[in-house]
Amino acid sequence: MAKILKSIDSIGPGIPGNLKSKIQIVATYALNEREAKIMHASLNAVSKQIVCDKLTKKELRNLIILLTEKGSYCVEDDFSMGSLATYAVFSIQPWRDKEWTDYNLLTCFIEEFTHHFWGIEDEEEVKYKVLEIVKNHVDSEIFFEDLFLKDWKKGYPHLYEDE
Repeated sequence: MAKILKSIDSIGPGIPGNLKSKIQIVATYALNEREAKIMHASLNAVSKQIVCDKLTKKELRNLIILLTEKGSYCVEDDFSMGSLATYAVFSIQPWRDKEWTDYNLLTCFIEEFTHHFWGIEDEEEVKYKVLEIVKNHVDSEIFFEDLFLKDWKKGYPHLYEDE
């Protein structure tokens, strides 16, 4: 099995029971306590929505949550002819530099977990699923505009050129 080089110990979120065997957390840069609590809250919300949507453990793919400083990491695999893994890579320092709010972080985490566990590639579709998860399990009074910038499509010019 491949390993992430320069991995370190980091405070991490608790992983809900129905996701324990599906998630591995590897860090090359450490979360702080606040970030770990928010990731824990996001995993709890996702876990509850998985139950609501009746996704079975068999349907859920394994995920490696990779915590990095700025998104880069190195994988080493000396023992096999190939390997397959799915990573959700989080760049910690940029969100700290931008002083992201709790909701910014929660939204970021839930969005990546939603892409993975529901297999949603479409950016617009995944944002509405994130909204559903947050409304159902975090804050029933939240609106799309509270979670996402009005011009969020500008971040995806290759997908939304004509809009």
